[in-house]
Amino acid sequence: MHASEYKVPTEEFEDKINVVLGIGNSAVDIAVELSRVGKKTYLSTRRGAYIFNRVGPYGQPSDLAKTRFGTYYKSRIIPKSWQKKMLINRLQTRFDHHKYGLSPTEDIFSKHATLNDELPNRIISGTLQVKPDIREFTENGIIWSDGAKTEPVHNVIFATGYLFNFDMVENGTLIPVNDNYSALYKYIYPVGLLEHNTLGIIGLIQPTGAIVNTAEMQARLFFHIFSQKIKGINILPEREIMIKEVEAKENVLKAYFKLHLQRFWVDYLRYMDELADMIGCKPNPFDYLLTDFDLFYALMFKASVAYTYRLTGSHSWKDAREAILTLDERVTRPLMTRNSAIDLNNNHIGKNIIYFSLLIIFVGVCLLYYMK
Repeated sequence: MHASEYKVPTEEFEDKINVVLGIGNSAVDIAVELSRVGKKTYLSTRRGAYIFNRVGPYGQPSDLAKTRFGTYYKSRIIPKSWQKKMLINRLQTRFDHHKYGLSPTEDIFSKHATLNDELPNRIISGTLQVKPDIREFTENGIIWSDGAKTEPVHNVIFATGYLFNFDMVENGTLIPVNDNYSALYKYIYPVGLLEHNTLGIIGLIQPTGAIVNTAEMQARLFFHIFSQKIKGINILPEREIMIKEVEAKENVLKAYFKLHLQRFWVDYLRYMDELADMIGCKPNPFDYLLTDFDLFYALMFKASVAYTYRLTGSHSWKDAREAILTLDERVTRPLMTRNSAIDLNNNHIGKNIIYFSLLIIFVGVCLLYYMK
């Protein structure tokens, strides 16, 4: 069966030999789930992958670790080769991907992240084994690409991706899909309909952050442009300029990513800022540096949540500042179902000192640059 047909580990998987093909999020999640009920579970992967955590530093959701400072400034200071080594070392510290049979054949930055906190636990407990690609199926089993044979095999789940189309809209003729890719301006507007801009595709994207926030921003941009169009105002660039941008982005991603669906990959924060800038709601942390340092600090060094784009511009929200500053409290409160006598996480003071020192250095560099 295909992964899209799998829902829960029903009786047909219990105490059986189950095989899952793929190394994406669906494949790993299904394999981990089946390893709890099956007699044996095999995860078959051709390329391997680095496994990221859903639970990030200090037990917070990993999305919260992505900050504006890290995206725009730290990435400029630290060479990409160093960033790669630091990231791999951090992932290897959790568990050795080579020893667990997961060493990837591709660059760590050329593939969408696979997130799972439980996979290494299932492997080390022996309930799940990582296998290479499948060479062939036998009458009741599998021969792997390394020549090893597994028999019997009761269930095989293909979590190898999917093909999409827009056949629901005029039998697919209005929005063509070639090689599992559709050219969309800003990943929203079909290139063939740019002269109208009254049809938008929302959510066909792979952000490095939350898809819900990204889809909301896409919808905000679409209706902002649509409402301006009704007033006779076109805020989009010329059609030729939009097509050139689409082609340029496609060529970059095509050269970098081997899998077709990854051509919809975007850096979450950069993409959100890109759309917000068109709407007029992109936050500028330095606007608050002298007048509201707490907000400046949150915008620069804390997670960039959806309501950071409700501070200014159209459809702003008067409580956005409070929501931003109380984010940590709202994330932590549901976890604190027992009052602990001692706060073991008092090293936040040290973290703040480091961040403040980096801020001073950054401001100093900016002043020197503008004083030239």
